[in-house]
Amino acid sequence: MLKSLATALSSCRLECRYQAQRYISAETRLAHIGNQGRSRIQWTQEDTDLLLKAYKEHGPAYSYITKTYFPTRPVVTIFNRCKLLFDNSLYRGPFEQDEISKLTELTKGIIDENQIDWVAIQQQMPKPRPLPLLRNHWFHSINPRFNRGRWTDEEKLKFDKIMDTVGGSGNWEQISALMGSRTPRQCLERFRWQLVPTVKGTFSKHEDELMLKVIAHLGDKDFLKIKQAMNSPRSARHLSQHYRYKLDPQYDRSPWTQSEEDRLVSLYHELGDMTKVRNTMASKRHPKDMWNRYHCATLRQRSAKRRKATREAGHTISSTG
Repeated sequence: MLKSLATALSSCRLECRYQAQRYISAETRLAHIGNQGRSRIQWTQEDTDLLLKAYKEHGPAYSYITKTYFPTRPVVTIFNRCKLLFDNSLYRGPFEQDEISKLTELTKGIIDENQIDWVAIQQQMPKPRPLPLLRNHWFHSINPRFNRGRWTDEEKLKFDKIMDTVGGSGNWEQISALMGSRTPRQCLERFRWQLVPTVKGTFSKHEDELMLKVIAHLGDKDFLKIKQAMNSPRSARHLSQHYRYKLDPQYDRSPWTQSEEDRLVSLYHELGDMTKVRNTMASKRHPKDMWNRYHCATLRQRSAKRRKATREAGHTISSTG
């Protein structure tokens, strides 16, 4: 009996030591990632205006524009941004169900994107989409190689062991390959949002005021530096999202008028692309705000139609009776 008790205590000590090492190494890895800087930076209105000016002067000289005007961004980012701004023949925004079904059908049984003829698939889709959007949507949402939804206990344990082995190198492609069942983005999200202790939930008034003060001094491009200056326990991404959606002064947050909402719904039904709708309306509202308003408006319209149909059906039955 004493031997069994000693074995149990030993196992408990090992488990506690493992958990402590895991969270200590997580904090160390987060600091390492913070020192690396961000690979993606939010486009501001000033950046977009500068890109429009550069494209007008130099045309599609993407390498030259990158070196001269945006040395911290890769050429492919400049190319994709130009396609987004100037190519009005392609649809963007959330994928519709018929598009998802068609893309799933066309790529059935394929797990390697290099085996897919994306140009041929683009031509067969219900709506013409940019090739990068097709590839990204397939990779993150359809590729049968990866699981989606909640992580299983086996996946959690495997991920913890991999992170302890690689030492937080930040090479999420490698970590994803070792996992086998999760994308690089899923691995990064799990590490940043669940393994590293961070504060979540509603921002306080003091946090908002402090963030605006720091951004006035440092700018709004590098939220890792902003996080450090604020000494905030929140993740850099959480700070960035809160600022873009709630505090950024370049966006209009005034109450919606009924005429504005009606025009939004009408234009989206006509154009099928929220970017085109936003440009047509010359709106300064955040794209996410416009999407949310559109979905709320269409839900109200469908509910009103159902209530009307129910009333008419009841009236018909009572008249017949």
